[in-house]
Amino acid sequence: MDVRAVDNQGDPILSSMRQWDAPQEATPPWLAMTKPIICAVNGIACGAGLDLITTADITIASETASLMDPHVSIGVTSGREGVRLARILPLPVAMRVILMGKHERLDAKRAYDLGIFTELVAPEALMDRAWEIAEVVNSNAPLAVRGSRMAVRKGLTLPIYEAELLAEKYRMKVALTKDAIEGPRAFLEKRAPNWQCR
Repeated sequence: MDVRAVDNQGDPILSSMRQWDAPQEATPPWLAMTKPIICAVNGIACGAGLDLITTADITIASETASLMDPHVSIGVTSGREGVRLARILPLPVAMRVILMGKHERLDAKRAYDLGIFTELVAPEALMDRAWEIAEVVNSNAPLAVRGSRMAVRKGLTLPIYEAELLAEKYRMKVALTKDAIEGPRAFLEKRAPNWQCR
């Protein structure tokens, strides 16, 4: 009888690239992709919902939104969510949310005041406002937007000097594109730019 170890999807252990990669879950694609992420929060964001809030580039919320990290209340360690909350909130606030679990909730106003949400809107206007923001972002030069996102996101994991060098590398790459010529030309000609993504 051939007995081989298999993973939870029935594949032999270490037989595919999926098994060799670090666990993906919700986070790495959001951090590695070049397109900006806009997060619109309505209701309670908790657990994996905090993944999206703490990795989004622009986060808006309805006035009735709230967030919490319930992990410790259900016997689970607050992992990625807690680590990232501690980077965007003052440490004592983050630790209170993390350690009190389901018993501590930040309402929309408090989260806005702390900088988690960049804008609060009425619940019925939330998605329209998210699309308006997306349209403004999309009206900008796509390669410049992508380069800016990657410079900031990748730079967060580096010392400031290396982060600035990386940002300059992205700037120089985008400066060599046709869009970098089109932007100033359109400005001088008082017309909307015709971005080509090249």
